Amino acid sequence: MENADVFSFQVKPSLDNYKKYTRLIDTGLSFHSFDDTAAALKNIDVLVTVDTSIAHLAGALGVKTFLVLPYCADWRWFDNTDKTEWYDSVHIFRQEYKEDWSFVFRRVFGELNNSV
Repeated sequence: MENADVFSFQVKPSLDNYKKYTRLIDTGLSFHSFDDTAAALKNIDVLVTVDTSIAHLAGALGVKTFLVLPYCADWRWFDNTDKTEWYDSVHIFRQEYKEDWSFVFRRVFGELNNSV
């Protein structure tokens, strides 16, 4: 998206392939505690993430979150729903077919474009 800043919250990435994305702002390097992560989350418009601790932290903080999940996701996210009982601010985008992310990200990008 041309009018969006993209931030990485990854702390101590194990791979450096993210460096090829020149528009990516790497904030994770400055995090010293989960408090730092929480403060950064409170200053973004929307978080797009997979099922990690960041998804749960953002949900607990009420940060608008688009959670992308694989076809067979963890039980905590239930089945066949795009919401969760745990966090009102989390919207779930699930794979319809294993290994096919195209539908998921078309929907995410559509929602992001509608939010702008």
